[in-house]
Amino acid sequence: MGNKPGVTKQKQWIRINDKIELLDTPGVLWPKFESEEVALNLAFTGTIKEDILQRIDIAYYLTKFLIENEQEKLCNRYKITRRIYKANLRKRRARK
Repeated sequence: MGNKPGVTKQKQWIRINDKIELLDTPGVLWPKFESEEVALNLAFTGTIKEDILQRIDIAYYLTKFLIENEQEKLCNRYKITRRIYKANLRKRRARK
């Protein structure tokens, strides 16, 4: 069992607590993804090997996705106001 692709070689049960057991099975991924979005979504969860997509690229696209789609949750998680977030964003854009 492992959190990296290709580690699980056979089915195994893992007891999480008294009420929950997890069945870990080897995953099968097809060699070519139908779109870049599918590859990125799998990469965000650590499902594909790092040699397919670089960690820095994964981080960039995940951050971009969160800013575009989950800005309020992102601000809440890191305890920043949207006003501060927008001010920092304007500063970064002004530097370019």
